[in-house]
Amino acid sequence: MRIPEGLTVEKDKQINLILAITKHQWKWSRKAIFMYIVKTCPNVPSSDIKNFSTSKLFERMTTSEKSLVIKRVLAMKKNLNTKQTFNNLNEERK
Repeated sequence: MRIPEGLTVEKDKQINLILAITKHQWKWSRKAIFMYIVKTCPNVPSSDIKNFSTSKLFERMTTSEKSLVIKRVLAMKKNLNTKQTFNNLNEERK
């Protein structure tokens, strides 16, 4: 597999993890992913990016900013799983 110029394998894995959860598991739109990243990492220059292009946004992010997004997304995923488990237990008790 050829890696695009400017991307390393590590960065590519970070992007894939973010997209695997937000886009594929939670079915978030491109706009929702873009807005979440901008909200989570306000230092990423995003004002001149048109059409909510997540690929251009990922290009401008540092490894540490991507790690921050991954941490927050995994925490959200854990909280959702905990709530679902708690709701399932409550339903079983009824």
